[in-house]
Amino acid sequence: MRKRIFTVVLSFALVILASFSAIASELVVYSNWPRDYMDQLKAFFEEKYPDVEMTYLRAAGAELATIFNREMAQGISTADYIFSDFDYMVGYIENGYIEPYVPEGMQYMSPGFYDPEGYWFAIDNGPYVIVYNTRFVSPEEAPKTWADLLDPKWKDAIGIVDPRTAAGVQTPIRLWTYYLEERIGEPFGWNFIAEMAKLNPRLASGHRGLMDLVASGEVLIGSEMPISQTIAAINRGEPIGIVWPAEGNAAVPNTAGIVKNARNIENAKKLHELLASTEGQEFLMSNWGTVPARYDVDWVTPDGKRISDIDIISIAIPEEVRQETIQRFTELMD
Repeated sequence: MRKRIFTVVLSFALVILASFSAIASELVVYSNWPRDYMDQLKAFFEEKYPDVEMTYLRAAGAELATIFNREMAQGISTADYIFSDFDYMVGYIENGYIEPYVPEGMQYMSPGFYDPEGYWFAIDNGPYVIVYNTRFVSPEEAPKTWADLLDPKWKDAIGIVDPRTAAGVQTPIRLWTYYLEERIGEPFGWNFIAEMAKLNPRLASGHRGLMDLVASGEVLIGSEMPISQTIAAINRGEPIGIVWPAEGNAAVPNTAGIVKNARNIENAKKLHELLASTEGQEFLMSNWGTVPARYDVDWVTPDGKRISDIDIISIAIPEEVRQETIQRFTELMD
């Protein structure tokens, strides 16, 4: 009888141990990057760490922030690692949701691409550009400035991402409605959005969706697009042209960090170290089209631009401004 009890207890202990081992070999990533990008990252990470299975939850920036904040507040989040727009990352840090950790490669990162205390580093700090379909629009016909987007010839032929479903578009909207109004004046400010609304722009739920519309020719002009998505589309062979607007290019870091009290924190550290390494930065640059955080990784766009050639305007967007932007955009576009 004692032998049978011992066997049952031992079997139960082995089940518990096996369950723990299974949990320890997982990595759960929350991400605002497209699914095909995350599939590439999963393959890259699991090739390096074949004993770890990486899974991910993908949602647009605003939706992801809502999910993550709610789950963390309730203590039910399964996230170990998170990709996030910078402004949301600031809020996560303030709420105590991010674990500081300094990866080995951080000493090679450019200023503005990392947090000195180790809460995050930038997966991408790329500028926004205008894109166009090269099959239907020549370089001579394409816009040369942000102001050129308001040309009546683009009526029913221009697209923009909807800030109600994606956070990234807040960056160029803030550029148009605030920064360039301060620098230049007309036609910028909220009147810029009002004039764009008269062109009947196609609203996309995210930047990958907008890129697909431009590549297919359903719209001819993407009014704003991260350079990372642009480079990736060109590398896929899609008919995309790049415009670097004369007024300057908005940029805000897209960050990555380890979740506080993550169930699989050691695996999260492995991913953090990998992405901060030269190999990881080259993977992101080659596959995601990102601007590398490390200054020892060379970056050149398909049209020959280096980061030093670009007039980057760093954008900050307070949370209250984000909500106001959604409201005003909706009022003008609907």
